[in-house]
Amino acid sequence: MEKIMARNRVINHIAWEYVLLTCVFVGGLLLTVRSGFVQFLFGIEASGVYQFLFVLAIIVGCTKPVDLVRDIADTFNGLMAIPNFIALSALSGVVARLTREHVSKSGRRRGR
Repeated sequence: MEKIMARNRVINHIAWEYVLLTCVFVGGLLLTVRSGFVQFLFGIEASGVYQFLFVLAIIVGCTKPVDLVRDIADTFNGLMAIPNFIALSALSGVVARLTREHVSKSGRRRGR
């Protein structure tokens, strides 16, 4: 019985190492790719600031309670909707005009 428990502990340890390495690899990949976007948009200087904030967010996410991290993530997801609402309201006239043009050119009417 002790051999089975020891084997299970080793397998569990290996599994968690695999999960950790996968997270580190994916996190590093995301950091590199998104850092390139930040460089393109804001310049090379902003890339270092972004990398620092990215690593800081990882540390905060690992050390704070899960409920707090979820609340913060929900808040930022909600804040991302604001630019979308602004763009939708700004482009609604253009979309309506293009839709009317398409419908008139294709001869399609509602219900057909």
